[in-house]
Amino acid sequence: MLFQHTAPDQIAVPLALPGWQIREQRCLADGTLEIDLVSQALRACCPRCQHWSHKVHDTRRRRKADRPLGPHRIVLILYKRRFRCTVCQRPFTESDHICGWRRRTTARLRQQIGKQASHQPIAHVAQTYQVGPRFVTACWEQVVQARVGRSLAETAPLPTPRWLGIDEFARRKGRRYDTISVTWTTAKSSTSAPDGRWSTPAGCWNAWRRLNGWKR
Repeated sequence: MLFQHTAPDQIAVPLALPGWQIREQRCLADGTLEIDLVSQALRACCPRCQHWSHKVHDTRRRRKADRPLGPHRIVLILYKRRFRCTVCQRPFTESDHICGWRRRTTARLRQQIGKQASHQPIAHVAQTYQVGPRFVTACWEQVVQARVGRSLAETAPLPTPRWLGIDEFARRKGRRYDTISVTWTTAKSSTSAPDGRWSTPAGCWNAWRRLNGWKR
């Protein structure tokens, strides 16, 4: 599916959202690009009885933020349809694979924010995308979890590294500090303790020993 910019210098770039069709697009005064999308599926599966239904009950508009296109902010207007199941006679909303259940941003936007937060200050990324620092932190944690292949929870099972580096970093300068441990041989983050609970190397090392069951 191609997105066509309707400005005088018209361009066409791939929208990369298979299964969705563009109904209309607008360029607002502030440079924001609004794109109306509707699913191309003719039916949906009922989450209760698992039967397929093609009877549309109603349609509702949902605004979703997408990753920007150059200097332009992208806002997707999803026309989400509610179907009525012919078996259980109850309405249900078609699934949203672009953003996820009750999400206001697309999955690819959250991934892009998380990647930038890996090498830029969280406050700077939040200001760039006009979101809150907490949201940027959540995106960053999802990217890190995907990289290491497991949760960053303090109680998660940890491997036994040969060389362990411990350092403290600031999520919010002067107010919130976290302690991170890094495996030097692989240069990957192993654990991250919030709110400075491992504020000293000794405290972090003792917690590491307890998580790995070391007796000495």
